[in-house]
Amino acid sequence: MPFVSVVTGASGFIGRHLVAALLENGSEVYAVVRNAARAKTLLPKSERLYVLESTVGSDGAVSCGIPHGSDVMYHLAWSDSKPESRVDFGRRAKNIQMTLSYLRLAKESGVKKIVMAGSTKEYLYCGTPINKEARPTPGDAYGAVKVALRYLAGQFARQNGIAFNYAVLETQINLTNYSQAQSRIFGFMGEIIFSAYIYRLEKSGKYRVRHVPLLFFNYTEKITDIMPVKKPNVVPVLFLHQHKKDFLFATALQSFLSHAESSCFYELLLLSEPVSSEIKIIFAKMLSGFPNVSLRYLNAEMLRNQINERYGTSEILPFLPHVLMHFSKMLVFGSNTLFEKSVLPLFQAELSENKIIAAPYFRST
Repeated sequence: MPFVSVVTGASGFIGRHLVAALLENGSEVYAVVRNAARAKTLLPKSERLYVLESTVGSDGAVSCGIPHGSDVMYHLAWSDSKPESRVDFGRRAKNIQMTLSYLRLAKESGVKKIVMAGSTKEYLYCGTPINKEARPTPGDAYGAVKVALRYLAGQFARQNGIAFNYAVLETQINLTNYSQAQSRIFGFMGEIIFSAYIYRLEKSGKYRVRHVPLLFFNYTEKITDIMPVKKPNVVPVLFLHQHKKDFLFATALQSFLSHAESSCFYELLLLSEPVSSEIKIIFAKMLSGFPNVSLRYLNAEMLRNQINERYGTSEILPFLPHVLMHFSKMLVFGSNTLFEKSVLPLFQAELSENKIIAAPYFRST
């Protein structure tokens, strides 16, 4: 006999992927949903898939028929999962009654095992790696109801001789001693995985993906010390000096000046850690023959004290949006860039709907 799985909330994001995985592994799947017609458009086609429509009363009571003696019930059904309703205890509490109704249904139908999905919202303030020993500390109604259901469902299963598994994201990585850059690795991994998913959708031919140029910074505060020079024909140029090798910027500056045009005024800004007075004297001498070029120093150490965000002591890029917001248009280069042409054509390029334009004739060492 085939392995029989019941999946509640089967048309949801997790449910759809779980159903597909179960079918791929040869299971007979009973997908419990609220709207069977819609679910059939979302779920994979298979002779081993049976879509069952359930009704949920205003009190959370469930009415649905599932086969007797199923091997496992994956309970994923959840009522009203909108983020804005996660703080509403009244709307969240309905899920307690709904889940208990599904548990009673599992008992009556002779289900051998119940698997429920937890949430990291249960551990918002625990301050430790999330694992089975972590103490639940929910931060909103959603997390609190999830915690309550974990214990209620576990007790119900034990009292009725049903195997019970509660799945929560578990991490073995303690980020306590990680720098901010290191702790972002997991976010970058998520972005990469999401990009791969979008790429797969596009290549499948079933979906059309529209690529929109976008540059967006959230919670960016203005820094009053950064004010553009008020002169005609100003070309603002920002150099990101992320390393402490000043000779590299000296080389970049020399190549920049060799192609500077006299028809405009270049406002150069060097975003870096504090630059010594001796190095500033060297740069000033390099600029002495160029009255249409100025150089200002944006001290990252001072900026950290002005911005209410915890940036690492060696990080420069996080300050970029705070600088860009003061300018309607700006050129940005690494401080190790070698210039083979004038930057003026690049600055004069029409942005149109784009927020960023790149050029091929600037090289980084």
